[in-house]
Amino acid sequence: MSRTCSYFSSNAWERRLDQYIHQFWEIEHFFRESDVHEVSDSINEIANDLNDIDADTVARLPVGQVIERVDTEKYNLEREFIREIWREQADLPQECPYEVHETSDQFCVCHMSPSERRAVGLTSDDVLAWIQSKLDSSVVEKEAYSFVGARFRRLDFSAEIITTDDNYPIDFRYAQITDEFDCQDAVFDQVIRFKGAQFACQADSDAESGDLKYGDHFVDFDANIDFTRSEFRKKVDFKFVLFGSDASFNNAAFGPGMFNYGLFRGRADFMAATFEGKADFSKAQFEQAAILNADYKSAAIYNYTTFSNDVAIWTTTFQEKAEFWATSFQGNLNARYAEFHGQVRFEEVTFEGEVTFDHANFEENVHFRDVSSESIISLRDTVLTSGLIRLPANRPPFYDLRRAVVGDIDLRCDDGLTDDLFEYFYVQKTEFSDFDFTEYSANLRPHWNLHTNDIDGTPIELDADPATLEATYLKAKKGANEVGHNKAASEFFFHEMRFRKQQHAQRAHESLSEIFAEPYQSIREGIFSGTRWVSNATLGFIAGYGERPRNVIYSSLFVILVFAVGYKFLDAANVYAGVIGEEYILLSFQSFITFILGQTPDQATFWFEFFTALQGFIGAFLIALLVFTLTRSIHR
Repeated sequence: MSRTCSYFSSNAWERRLDQYIHQFWEIEHFFRESDVHEVSDSINEIANDLNDIDADTVARLPVGQVIERVDTEKYNLEREFIREIWREQADLPQECPYEVHETSDQFCVCHMSPSERRAVGLTSDDVLAWIQSKLDSSVVEKEAYSFVGARFRRLDFSAEIITTDDNYPIDFRYAQITDEFDCQDAVFDQVIRFKGAQFACQADSDAESGDLKYGDHFVDFDANIDFTRSEFRKKVDFKFVLFGSDASFNNAAFGPGMFNYGLFRGRADFMAATFEGKADFSKAQFEQAAILNADYKSAAIYNYTTFSNDVAIWTTTFQEKAEFWATSFQGNLNARYAEFHGQVRFEEVTFEGEVTFDHANFEENVHFRDVSSESIISLRDTVLTSGLIRLPANRPPFYDLRRAVVGDIDLRCDDGLTDDLFEYFYVQKTEFSDFDFTEYSANLRPHWNLHTNDIDGTPIELDADPATLEATYLKAKKGANEVGHNKAASEFFFHEMRFRKQQHAQRAHESLSEIFAEPYQSIREGIFSGTRWVSNATLGFIAGYGERPRNVIYSSLFVILVFAVGYKFLDAANVYAGVIGEEYILLSFQSFITFILGQTPDQATFWFEFFTALQGFIGAFLIALLVFTLTRSIHR
């Protein structure tokens, strides 16, 4: 008489559950399910007991970490009770659907321990053949393809097509694979579940439960998990999976891929993988480098994910939304040339290494909200079409926007931020397209300076090259004109001309320094650049490059006073009689506002008439310039 496998009533299964529950079940979730605790009060009380951790962090701690540090009786955290509560809310099989193997006392082939199978001569090929026989079974039941809690040393699906005659999922939840799992070039033709599985985990699964310590199952095996070029044609569930060593999903093809709460102890490689459905890595942990350069055709979710090492998403394509909410990047993030075609959120994210989005393209809304970063967030040559960048009051990061295209981006800061908003943005040769300068007039006044930043109270310039700065303000002027902000366009044009003047001075100085090497060319270039410098400087002084009507007025008053002094030395007092010399000022003023005097003085000399004519010419020029600058300023 055949017997059914009794694995789900064994100590080995109890121990396996403890390993999983203590690692992945959050204490807050346990309190809610147990219904014997007031959740907030219990969490706050634990936080008070621990002293070194806040309540929000306690709520996200695994049960295993908590029971090692608190009085378990005080909070009703006995292992048996935790396991009982978890069973009530978990969808677990009540019994194994397979018969006990002829060489075993109580277990089927997949639930025998690797050492037990080895002792009776069952090889990995035998195990695979047994699994395939169950998948080929004509019995159509919910538990027909259940390998929950299976224990393997080696499992080789390479180049296999894993399929069945119906659509029931193949279930490897909470399975343990200690040495090798090879799925290279495999095809999974239907839903396959690996939730809670452990790859390269503790080898001895026969041990009694005893006193389990948190982290017992973290044993370092040199066992790589290879899903290279695997094809998962329907949903694949890797939630709560422990990958104890390197895991390769290189060129793998997924429908929806669920990796929530996964723990990657080794290098995770998703290079050139494709996700046709949602890719969810929420609350996963990556302890080594994570290469996530996949093609995400649906949503990519990395909320509350922890990356302890470097992360690469360069040249990655996100077709729909990409979420990084409360994500922790403890290494470097390389997102060069990434393509974000949907909404992107980096909110409450922590960056501890270098952050590079150079040449990335954000086609829709991108949100950098309350981001914390130890380094400059590099957005050089990046296209930011629309979205929000909000600076936190506490240690706001710097954003490098050099040569970027900034569209309809909303720049904000918390009320507690004491520095000026634009001090945290590096702007050089930045193109503004649909950027609303109107919103930031108060932040830019009175100097309308985009190219300097203030770090610890010390102003710095990223690049003192006048040509670069001229191009910076030229692009800013174009952006301001596009949105009709005439005041900003006027101020940016003023800066543009100012840095053009510096270029002429720089070229003139360089020509003088090379006069002995190439005399003719140096003198010619020096005269040419010097002339342009004088012209630019004169226009800037007397009219503020056409943007400062007050400069014209001040220049006119200066001319009137200078010529009044000149008339004094020409002894033109016979024209008018005055007490304290005001007759010279009156004469200068009248000469300034007309080309020809109404009456020539009796004793007028040649030089007197020359000076009045010259002043009349200058006055006409300045009056015309005043009309031009007034018209220009009123128009703006």
